[in-house]
Amino acid sequence: MRRPLPLADLLAVLDEWNGCDVAVRIVTPPDELVAVFEGRLGSRTNTKHPSVWWPLESESARAAAGTEQPGIYLHSELVEDAALRPGGGVVQWRQAGAVVNVRRL
Repeated sequence: MRRPLPLADLLAVLDEWNGCDVAVRIVTPPDELVAVFEGRLGSRTNTKHPSVWWPLESESARAAAGTEQPGIYLHSELVEDAALRPGGGVVQWRQAGAVVNVRRL
């Protein structure tokens, strides 16, 4: 059974996973997988205001320095249906019609 999360708890889960390897999946209706990426989750920052942002560090991202910086953007006013999946290793939420799913590796 998934455990619903208020926004503050969603932020706290992602903050606790700082330094952990994660896989991020982006799914759009009707359950179509559109992107998967993985890396080490960095510390939350407000440098991408108005969203909060966690950088995602990987070997390929370091090799491509100067290009887009990968990470997880969370727009608090758009977050819906946040939940922690059974076992506590997967958190997901809906944002702007897409489902963001983050899994600890």
